[in-house]
Amino acid sequence: MKRCILAILLMTGIAEAAYVLNAVLTDSSPFAGPNCRERGSANFYEVSVAVTNPSADTTMRVTYMYYNSSSGGYENGGKACDVRSGMTEPCSFRIYTITGGRNATDVIPFRITGQVGEFATKYEKELQVTVDHYTSAYEQNMLGKIETARSEYDRVIQIYTGCYNASGLTLMENANSEIAEADNKLLICDLSATQNLTSDAINKIREAEGYLKPVSCDGNPPPENNTPPEPPPQNNTPPANETPPENGTSHTPKIEENVTDITTALMKGCMPFAILLSLLVITVWSDRK
Repeated sequence: MKRCILAILLMTGIAEAAYVLNAVLTDSSPFAGPNCRERGSANFYEVSVAVTNPSADTTMRVTYMYYNSSSGGYENGGKACDVRSGMTEPCSFRIYTITGGRNATDVIPFRITGQVGEFATKYEKELQVTVDHYTSAYEQNMLGKIETARSEYDRVIQIYTGCYNASGLTLMENANSEIAEADNKLLICDLSATQNLTSDAINKIREAEGYLKPVSCDGNPPPENNTPPEPPPQNNTPPANETPPENGTSHTPKIEENVTDITTALMKGCMPFAILLSLLVITVWSDRK
């Protein structure tokens, strides 16, 4: 029983062991071309590699993984070829430039795996190629659309920040997310999705602009003015037949002055009569005595 377990462990170790694969690039000159193909998929290059099968009696199955620069990881490229026992044969590998909208010269790696035998003994090797990639006319068109959408967003958000209701703010947030997503779609050369996202983002931004509130920017109506209105100015113009008072004096003191003058005049006029009456009374009183 122990021997069976040990045998199984040894076979498992052999199956999982990986040896260095004898593989050499047949053409090491740099590749060059646009990032994206005309129909919108990522551009690729056929790389030829001479692979040697170390087995003298078993065919080696060769698979590979290519590097995805947009995700920073490796993707399964599938089967590349079969190499006959004891032979060195060319295998073709498809290497992608998933760098839409960018101009650069990059070193792109890829990993080759050869499997031989009943327990699939593995042979592995990593190779790399240099690619000079640049933006195509289709990419330039999409870059222009993204720039237009971003300019529209910047224009609206800078001038009208905080002056939208909830619906307007939601539209602006969604538009900003769509612009970011358009960048991601262009990177993987999905030109159709890039165009749809940018167009939709621009429509949302222009719709959000219609939600502008020039007075109240917090979604509430402007506060009411509870200050009572000022009374209308009084008309102090006197009637046409009335003389206005001079030096701010009122009519009452003037009337009192007139009464005093009349009383004084009456007293002056009646004084002689009062004297005569007194003399007459004195005379009559004397005669009686």
